Amino acid sequence: MQKRPIIYLVGAYPQWSETFVRQDLSLLLELDLPLHPVALFPGDTERQAAWPEVSYLDASLSPASTDNVRVGAAISRLLPRFLATRLSLRRHAHRVRALAELARAVNACHIHVEFADLPGLVGAAAARKLGLSYSLSVHARDVHLAKFDPALVYGRAQFVVACNRDAWRGVNSFPLAARAGVHLIHHGLDLAAWHFHESPVPDASRPLRVLFVGRFVEKKGLNVLFRALARLQENGHPVQLTLLGDGPLEAPLRSMSTMLGLDSCVRWEGVVPREEVGQRMQDHDLLVMPSVVSREGDRDGVPNVVLEAMACGLPVVGSNAGSLPEVLDERTGWVFPAGDDGGLADTVERFLVAPGKVVERCRAARQLVVRDFDARALARRRAALFQSLLTG
Repeated sequence: MQKRPIIYLVGAYPQWSETFVRQDLSLLLELDLPLHPVALFPGDTERQAAWPEVSYLDASLSPASTDNVRVGAAISRLLPRFLATRLSLRRHAHRVRALAELARAVNACHIHVEFADLPGLVGAAAARKLGLSYSLSVHARDVHLAKFDPALVYGRAQFVVACNRDAWRGVNSFPLAARAGVHLIHHGLDLAAWHFHESPVPDASRPLRVLFVGRFVEKKGLNVLFRALARLQENGHPVQLTLLGDGPLEAPLRSMSTMLGLDSCVRWEGVVPREEVGQRMQDHDLLVMPSVVSREGDRDGVPNVVLEAMACGLPVVGSNAGSLPEVLDERTGWVFPAGDDGGLADTVERFLVAPGKVVERCRAARQLVVRDFDARALARRRAALFQSLLTG
């Protein structure tokens, strides 16, 4: 007998910086779960043929016009949670109705959402409207900067999935989420796509080739990285930094680069296809992830690009912010205190003067990813939660 589908709701899709969303969705569909993928609106990247298809609640909304949604969310964060929830429910009532109508049309048995912010608000309200069961996955910002009433977001949850230990601790501070049960299940990598190559010792006759991949937002700590580069240059260590990505802080960061005299050693290459990132890693000596906790409390979980670098043998230098310590320590890479540009510069110098540790740590990093971050094994754990709903 045909199983009733599960609505699988995401926010903007596809997003360049959220490869984990489409990866997990692809793997769950491969396991023959009866999922009906839905997105609130289109993302910032063109969908590729191999990526899962989704239904859009608001297909007419262009990625540029989602600025209005972000502005509304920023205003909501200035209000008490109860009031922010009420106002946001009124503003997004048409999306709740659209999701409820879609769930009725496909005879859905359950609604699952990715992220406890706008998708959580819309999904929880639609589930309540229809009397359906509901669950959600949380990540980082949606936990640490929660802006909606936990009674709505977590009150009907059958279960909650956190993708990193920092978010797992944070979401367990909400009693309703803890009562539903919070499962720690990482995202991981499709290991078949990431082949290990032992990194050669950096060539002292040329600048150190450093790579950063991600959005230009406060929690990524790019200002720390720029100050550290200036220190390294002053100390006689030439560095060439490649930046893959974009974001709202690009203009002030370009000004900072000029002020610090770094323009000749920083390459701004913008957003590249995610499939290209692995190729770019082979042309660099080091990935740097200088994450910080932002002034409002936002932070990284375990950035996928860190796992990708570890899987393919690129050394990683990173901070101890957020959930980075889950994967990055002195056995698997090089760690410095978050926000400390002097500490970052010193750590890069330690990397340069101890080439014998590079192979050892890169091998340990690959072993960690294989053991704990196999996306297919992790997808089976996620699928088991959905199967328990279907059989129940």
